[in-house]
Amino acid sequence: TKEENIEKFYKNFKIKDITLLDNNGKLLDIISKNSEKLDNLIYIIAGGRGKRMMPLTKYNPKPMLEYMGVPILERILLKIKSEGFNNVTISINYLGKKIEKYFQKGENLGLKINYLKEKKEMGTAGSLHKLMNYENNLPIIVTNADLFTNLKLKDLLHYHNENKSDFTVATKEHHYQNPFGVIVNKGKKVLKISEKPTYNFNINAGVYCINKDLLKFIKNNTYLDMPNLINKLIKNKKKIFIFPLHEDWKDLQKPSDLS
Repeated sequence: TKEENIEKFYKNFKIKDITLLDNNGKLLDIISKNSEKLDNLIYIIAGGRGKRMMPLTKYNPKPMLEYMGVPILERILLKIKSEGFNNVTISINYLGKKIEKYFQKGENLGLKINYLKEKKEMGTAGSLHKLMNYENNLPIIVTNADLFTNLKLKDLLHYHNENKSDFTVATKEHHYQNPFGVIVNKGKKVLKISEKPTYNFNINAGVYCINKDLLKFIKNNTYLDMPNLINKLIKNKKKIFIFPLHEDWKDLQKPSDLS
């Protein structure tokens, strides 16, 4: 049987995860051995219009575009399952019925999926207010539905809890090389010149962990993007920590990013 073959793989190769593919190489499932069951809610932001993905998003919501042969959102959900999380809420708006029809309540993936239907665009943080009545008070993991990463959400959650953070944002180091020679001057006097200097930045990776009690800082039915929420929390003296992401990460923003 399938289960017996999987058990042999675990025993013979001493591996933790098994990836199942069909005959065409399409990802079917990710199976983990003895995954810890975690009750934290995973909130996936999937309501945007995906304007930079046009014309691909004219008839399909951006999270349903295929990346390496699998819809972006399906890849995210399989990874969530592989780490032992069970509870998922997906915010939907633009062509959201297609997402709901495809995944339904998540039975086929072994997940419990609920949908938060935005009546209007709420930004990347506005709809979080609706989670205030969620059944438990555990930290909530939030992720955009238009990215690919090998980041383990369990690691992010552990880091958040260990540091007693109020809000943790995953960051990726980004390098930018100025194509020009940069002159440093004081008035008319040249102090030095740097030829095509490289600058390093920590950029927002689109994955977060937030304590539920912070949702009170989000106004109901009001558009709000995540950077504005973070700045608001900083002004209110909340503990905001970064979680440096060293794993593969790709922001899927335009059609060429899918190839």
